[in-house]
This record gives sequence, C-alpha cells and structure tokens, in this order.
Amino acid sequence: MHPSEYGVMSRCERDHWWYSGLHSLVGEILSRKMSYMQSPMILDAGCGTGGFLLKYQPEFECLIGMEPSENAYAYLMKSDVKNLVKADMLRIPFQAGSMDSIVSMDVLGVFQGDEISGAIREIANVLKHDGHLILNLPAYSWMMSGHDQFVGNKTRFTVTSISEELKRAGLIVEYAGYRNTILFPVVLVVRLTSRLMTFLFKSHAEPSESDVKMPPEWINLILSRILLFENNLICRGWRFCFGLSVFIVAHKPGSNTDCLSLPVIDKHY
Repeated sequence: MHPSEYGVMSRCERDHWWYSGLHSLVGEILSRKMSYMQSPMILDAGCGTGGFLLKYQPEFECLIGMEPSENAYAYLMKSDVKNLVKADMLRIPFQAGSMDSIVSMDVLGVFQGDEISGAIREIANVLKHDGHLILNLPAYSWMMSGHDQFVGNKTRFTVTSISEELKRAGLIVEYAGYRNTILFPVVLVVRLTSRLMTFLFKSHAEPSESDVKMPPEWINLILSRILLFENNLICRGWRFCFGLSVFIVAHKPGSNTDCLSLPVIDKHY
C-alpha cells in the first residue's frame, strides 16, 4: 500500500460508508458467533490503522490486531487501540488452535498465487476447532484498477476461487456471497469509463491516490444506509450473486458445527 494511504484510512475509518458498513457487518456476525463464549480470542489479521479495533475492543476484550506495516503502526501507536502484534498473514505468531475467530478485511488481495494458499493455511492452523473465519475481499480480476495498484492489491477474487482455497485448507464454508451489490453498477460504469479514457488518450501515468475519499455528509449517509440494508439481508442468510466485494464466513470443523452457521436461506440475488 502507498504510504500516504494509511493517513487517508486513519481519517476515514470511523465514518466513511465503506468502512462503517463493513465493520458493522463483521461485528454483528462476530457477536452472533461468539455470544456463547466468555472472552473469546479474536484476531484482526491486517488491522490497518485500527478502525475495527477501536469500535469493537470494548465489546471483545481479547480482540487482537495484527499488522505488518510500519506506516500503519505509526497511526496505531497514536490511537487508543491495544493488543497489537507486528506480523503478517504468512507467519502468524500464535500457537496452533489458539484463536476462536479470525477476521480479515480486504487484506488477502495483497498476495498472489501460492502466497494466498499459504496465508489461508496459516489461518486454518491458528484457528481452534469450531473456530470461525470472516473474510471480505475485492471481487473480480477484471475490476482491477488504479485504485488497486495504489493500495497494493495484486489479486481480486470470486466466490468460487476463494471457496476452493478454503476447502483445500480444510475449512468449511458456511456463507459465500457478494457485498456492495446495489452500488456495483455505478462503480462498474466509473471503472469502465476510466479504462476507456486511458485507452483513448494513451495515458499510463501512475495513480496518485486511491478511490477512498470522504464524501459530503448527505452522500455518505445515503451510501451507509444502502450498506446497512444489504447487511441486514446478509445476516438473514441472503446471498447476492454479484457485487464489489466477496464476503465469506467459514469454520474449522469440530464437534459443534451444526448450531453456529448463519441461517441458510436459499435466496440468491
């Protein structure tokens, strides 16, 4: 990720519609999965500048942030987050079977090829039996853009591609679908227009910023409400068949798997 992007992330994580919608969905699912446990061990793998930690460490006292970037750590050290570990997903520094849940939001995309398989194997190793994994990932390789280049994404995923990786690591996929479906057509038009302009004017300049910007308050409110609506449907088990992000809930098999899944509702949109 470009060093300047961590400053943008730190300023936007609390209120920006993208972050607030994603964090709320992951937090809601964590609350459901961990409700039967006291002080569950939870790892935010690739915690960035700590927005999710700040929001949910008051609820989950053993929520740990793991982040390899020195640039991110500069912001983490200035915040009120705690329980931090400096490491990446290819070498998770926790004992096998030590985590009740692992969340990772838009991080696996910085890897490619065998690195992705290696990171997922690390996750599977660190999870307890019956432990849960919650993933959010950028969708569709053909959506790769200057934004991805600026934030360090090397891979975009489909539900099928990441589900197969998880199964090979011995994890059971409970929920696999897409997010940001309502906004998908708008972003698609913007991305295709940008590609067309680049082709027509032969412009191959390096991107100078990502797509993350704090919009006007009223726009941010509308977009946040859209994601809240989608979040409610996802938590009821609805699966969207396209969108800007892939969203996965999986678990490591054990003795109590039957009662821990999201509702299975056969609705695809």
